Amino acid sequence: MAKSVFLLDDDDDDIFMLTDCLLRVDKNLQIAAFNDSEDGLDKLLAGKIGTPDFIFIDLNMPKIMGPQCLEIIRGNKAFETSTIIMISTTMSNQDTSRHVGNGANFAVKKPAKVEEYCQLLTRIIETN
Repeated sequence: MAKSVFLLDDDDDDIFMLTDCLLRVDKNLQIAAFNDSEDGLDKLLAGKIGTPDFIFIDLNMPKIMGPQCLEIIRGNKAFETSTIIMISTTMSNQDTSRHVGNGANFAVKKPAKVEEYCQLLTRIIETN
């Protein structure tokens, strides 16, 4: 059975790059991507896209910020087995510790190069 991915990121270019890399890792992944955190969360919580195996959340988004999205999703038992990855163009060690402490499985800085991004995602997808 194909693994599924739920992606929240307000930047369409970042969604494109992340989706491209994810499909390079596993061409059978089912990906639901949203550039509006409010709309995406509504659909996720209403069960309209199932229970994803992986949830990628950008930190800085309008409407509902990434840390609040993490809190909402982790507060719902339906997603307790989902692997949550917090992503951002800036991610300090302190940020990583805070997000992992709040329920994320990973908190990573978005690599600038596509190949580095694909390598990072390969490690995450193939080990979970």
